[in-house]
Amino acid sequence: MMQKPNVVQIVVDDMGFGDIEYYNYGLTETPHIDSLIRDGIELTNHYSGSAICSPARASLLTGRYPHRTGVIDTMAVGGLDRMSLREKTVAEYFKAGGYATGLMGKWHCGAGGDYNPHNRGFDHAWWFSGTVKSYFDWDGEVRRKDQPETSGGRYLTDAITDEAIDFVEQNSDQPFFLHLAHFAPHGP
Repeated sequence: MMQKPNVVQIVVDDMGFGDIEYYNYGLTETPHIDSLIRDGIELTNHYSGSAICSPARASLLTGRYPHRTGVIDTMAVGGLDRMSLREKTVAEYFKAGGYATGLMGKWHCGAGGDYNPHNRGFDHAWWFSGTVKSYFDWDGEVRRKDQPETSGGRYLTDAITDEAIDFVEQNSDQPFFLHLAHFAPHGP
């Protein structure tokens, strides 16, 4: 019987095709990203479901057009960033297939109660909803399930990466799906 593959889906805010050394002929240095391209699967004809963060994420997580998911903007006011509860995420499908599921980083598809990622198929969620005020001071903005975390001066990109590494190590004996959603190079 064939072993199920682990799947890591990496999402990076505001990184463009030309920011990666593999594609920009050495204008930047991105050796680890370049090795993922060389050693993994390179998809060259992919388009975002939206130019706006939340709808693009909802589309990626559901495989549907953003307006069908209920997410039409980034604004929490009026629930415009909330993914409809009738939508199933890729994490729910992986979970049903026997995978451990994790989300580390930016969620931005609704917050509060049933809209939180651990209620949308993610067994392990270390997340923040939309934006953070600082890469070094994100006290209370990042959550583990529903509990606020403190930064302790940790750089957010490193903290997200550390959480992802912990998830991979803790689930190395079973198939897993990890949605790794970095905030960098997004502002502030």
